[in-house]
Amino acid sequence: MSTASAEDSLTLGVAWMGRSRMSKRYLQGIENSLAQAPLPIRLKVKGNLPHEDALDSVISQFETTCDAMILLRSSTVRSIKNRPRPIPTFIGATTHPVKLGVAPRLDSPETNLAGVSYYVPAALRLSMFREVLPTISHYILLVEKGHPAAEIDVEQSRRAAQELSLTIKPLYCDTLATVLQSIDTVPEDYGILLGSQALLMDNAKKIIEAAPNTPFFSYADLPVEYGALAGFSANDIHMGQKLGSMVVDVLTEAVDMDSLGIILSETPVLHFNHESLKRFSENIPQVIKNLAETQEYLDGILAGAPVGIGVVSEGVISHVNTYILEHTGYSQEHLMGKPKSSLYPTKESYRTVMDTISSAMKRGDLARVETKWIDRTAQESDILLSVTPTMRKDPHKNYIFTALDITARKEQEAFFKSVFENTEAVTLLICPETGIIHDANPAAESFYGWPLERLRQKRIQDINTLSDEAVKQEMAHARSRERVYFEFTHRLHDGSLRDVAVFSSDVHHKGETYLFSIIHDITEVQNARHLLIRRTYIFIFVAMLLCVGMCLLLLRFLHTIDRLRETEGALRKSQQKLSTLFSSMTEMVVLHTLVYDAQGSPVDYRITDSNDAFIANTGIPREKSVGRYASEVYGTTPPPYLQEYAEVVKTKEPHVYTRHYQPLEKHFAISAVPLEQDDFATVTTDITAMKEVEEVIKRKNRELENYLYVASHDLRTPLVNIEGFSRLVHTDITTLSTLIQDSSPRKEDLHTARTIITESLPKNLDFIHRNVQSSNALINGLLQVSRTGRQPMNITEIAMDTLVTNVFVAQQFQLNQVNATYSVEITHSCYGDETLLMQIFTNLISNSIKYRSEERPLHISVTSSNRFKNSLYTYTDTGRGISEKHLQRIWDVFYRGDAGTDIPGEGLGLSIIKRIIEKHRGSITCYPNPEGGVQFDMELPGEEFTEI
Repeated sequence: MSTASAEDSLTLGVAWMGRSRMSKRYLQGIENSLAQAPLPIRLKVKGNLPHEDALDSVISQFETTCDAMILLRSSTVRSIKNRPRPIPTFIGATTHPVKLGVAPRLDSPETNLAGVSYYVPAALRLSMFREVLPTISHYILLVEKGHPAAEIDVEQSRRAAQELSLTIKPLYCDTLATVLQSIDTVPEDYGILLGSQALLMDNAKKIIEAAPNTPFFSYADLPVEYGALAGFSANDIHMGQKLGSMVVDVLTEAVDMDSLGIILSETPVLHFNHESLKRFSENIPQVIKNLAETQEYLDGILAGAPVGIGVVSEGVISHVNTYILEHTGYSQEHLMGKPKSSLYPTKESYRTVMDTISSAMKRGDLARVETKWIDRTAQESDILLSVTPTMRKDPHKNYIFTALDITARKEQEAFFKSVFENTEAVTLLICPETGIIHDANPAAESFYGWPLERLRQKRIQDINTLSDEAVKQEMAHARSRERVYFEFTHRLHDGSLRDVAVFSSDVHHKGETYLFSIIHDITEVQNARHLLIRRTYIFIFVAMLLCVGMCLLLLRFLHTIDRLRETEGALRKSQQKLSTLFSSMTEMVVLHTLVYDAQGSPVDYRITDSNDAFIANTGIPREKSVGRYASEVYGTTPPPYLQEYAEVVKTKEPHVYTRHYQPLEKHFAISAVPLEQDDFATVTTDITAMKEVEEVIKRKNRELENYLYVASHDLRTPLVNIEGFSRLVHTDITTLSTLIQDSSPRKEDLHTARTIITESLPKNLDFIHRNVQSSNALINGLLQVSRTGRQPMNITEIAMDTLVTNVFVAQQFQLNQVNATYSVEITHSCYGDETLLMQIFTNLISNSIKYRSEERPLHISVTSSNRFKNSLYTYTDTGRGISEKHLQRIWDVFYRGDAGTDIPGEGLGLSIIKRIIEKHRGSITCYPNPEGGVQFDMELPGEEFTEI
């Protein structure tokens, strides 16, 4: 097929029979792909067709009016089994096409046929259902009588059940009444499997409610909403996108239809109903409960996060939290599967954001940018966007993003700009280095007589009648704040001169320093002063002659004084507005002066001014900060970030970075800006809340990955062994059965039977028993770790010297058995849960005894020290120590660096210790002890805290 030209009008027909949520989700994915096509493709949709005659009519219409067509659902696809295909035909939302009889092969179906299938192997589905509820080994499979997918479900399920040693009994139903009658006959120890046919999906709620005490499993996801214990589904929107991409490639890119084939679902999803999990919890393995609880917990974190959190997979939105839904007005269903550009008002704004993020990723910086989003009502809002890639491959298509609505902040900035432009006072922004007028307001245009464009090109030296050198000196006074009030004579556009009063001080904008100058015309005031002097002399001269003249002059004098007071009041109000602008900023703004020692090296810096936001965020009053050294204010030597600030002053280049300041336990985004000489300013934003959410999400993802690895790898090994040895037992039993049926067995047969009974069967059963014990130990270990993470804490102040000593006393018998000694030198208390902290030291002491060295006596010591607001406890022993190659993995669940030794243990002790420390918002680090053995540094809160 040739590529369509720009003038071609392309039409795609889409049809399916019956009601189907799956088909609608496929259609959404198809529309997303068509929206990215290089040429417009018009959709002609015929859904919910009542019967095959209506379907045949629609297909005939598509074949004559469309360039290609898509058929969705198995009952729809079956209609083209023996039908010629004059136009490219694509299929989707269907079971296995080969088993349905539509295509001979998946990789080479037939001419003019391609598509996708939601088919998930029955063996995978049944094996996962058995993992969820292992006590059920007998199932009733409900399928719709006469449906094309029914026989496929029955055949595949029977074959898979035989492989898994399960029992499957199919029941064919043609009405809801027959389904309900069949349910009444199901034995109590059976589970019910729901096929994916329309009869069962449309009536899933009634069917499940009819047998509330029977566990239901589903080959689709819809029944899970109505109470089915578990069910499978493909990612319908994603599959629809693939289907749409095939259509675009064939119609616009001349891709060979026969090369596409039919694609099966790559990532089926297992869904749980949490209420049903609780109802059948007695028979559900703890690892499944933990996975479900973890999923529910993470969903809760995402729903309650104070920032927007979303996930983009393969270039489309795959999940967003409640914050984004509330701020955009969209539903989860509307956004899922949409291109990642959907929230931006224009394609240009989206490309600008992605270019900025790409540049930041290449530099290794935080991918952060301010942009605009558009909500459901077409209203735009300002957004602060942060992006973290989830895959090294195609990071621009796979990432997690956070979004914070900064519309209010932007509106505040616009308000300050409006104040600048609309005030009636003449206002200028002047570069103190060159004297160039960076900006001026309309009042300045009216006063000086030049258009704003011309005024912004002038230097202040062109207006001020002083010499260039004198003007520079006066600007230096203003910049250093030695003076803020000046009186000059300014030259206007018409050549006239006016006396002006100038209030000027330095401000910072986008990394630059400017003089913010408010100018008042005091010509009349000056004239009034001169006139006052002249008239005063006249008054004195004629006072003795004309009493009436004296009265008139006195009245004029009083009137002049009133005008002076009005002028001074206006100047005072303008100064108050300028002070309010500085104080009302939401960011922490602090001015500093760098301090040097006798050798000229920076050793400290003095705080010269700060705004209200600094006081609110740090809790440091102005009288305890302004005029003092930073080392005194913050209580650290050297003061925070001295080297970074010294570099800013030295290079006169601004610097932006993020830091965690441990004395305050806060994360800050800091912008340091150089001022004149040794002065600099910092603009700081508190980003602690955002960082804590990011750290919680990362930690929980790591824990979830670790649990999933154990569940999928460590648990699978004993299960595979059990299956293998069970087959050997089955083979032996079959052989014995054959020998028993022989009425006159031969001598060789009796020897074979004796060997099976005395050697083969006991050996295989012993292997099965060992693997069952291994599985049970792994599951109990996971349960213990999970309870540690979920156990609520009773947080109080703990006298650690008493606690640690009590733990040693409790272990005194074991210590005496190995001739071990110990010492406790603890002078610092901490806050936490006493029971959990005792478990930490109990596990450490047990490990020291277990891994003691044969070459030297075992000695254990525990000391303490202070680290900012936290307490640091150092635990050392003289045991075997830990090899450096194991240090990074010793915290993993079930990891044992000594796996090859005969020392008992499950690899849980250090993993539990680390989780307890993290629950206390602390940290733990392991080092080799230089004198032999191992050292643990544990940092715990020195102040009261709340549990995350």
